[in-house]
Amino acid sequence: MNKQIKTILIIIASIIVGIGAVAYGALTAPKQTIQPSPTPTITVPTKSELEAKLKTEQATINTAIIAAYPKIATDYTISQGQLFDQGQWYGTTLTYKGSDAMSRDTLRVLLQKKQGVWTVRSTPPEPLLSAIKYPDVPKKVLQTINKAISLPGTDSSPPVNAAE
Repeated sequence: MNKQIKTILIIIASIIVGIGAVAYGALTAPKQTIQPSPTPTITVPTKSELEAKLKTEQATINTAIIAAYPKIATDYTISQGQLFDQGQWYGTTLTYKGSDAMSRDTLRVLLQKKQGVWTVRSTPPEPLLSAIKYPDVPKKVLQTINKAISLPGTDSSPPVNAAE
């Protein structure tokens, strides 16, 4: 064999061995273990914790409702209501206490606490709160607020005194 062919074969063999070594090293390299980031634990308050929190928030919530709709103070009774989720949602019903029997609808009110301030989300208060109108509100919250109640002054509910 002539010297030139020998040199070409040695160069080709060296290239093949080099590529094989790099490929083998890449395939057998130690795998990098990715440590999963710790998931933050979200503590869901119990019903009794939410009830205790509501006792401290109730006056502020009622003030926010009446500030948004002043006629509520004279024409409706604000039920105690309930806090939901982490305590940032509040829902209640407004029971008509006037003498007009044709205006005795029970209305529902939804409030949300953002940055420490309660804001009325259901503007105006409505007989039923829709998941379509409030897509960011958890459906369970809306379902609980929308539970059926009887009309004021009927046999299954206590009469409402207009003088209250």
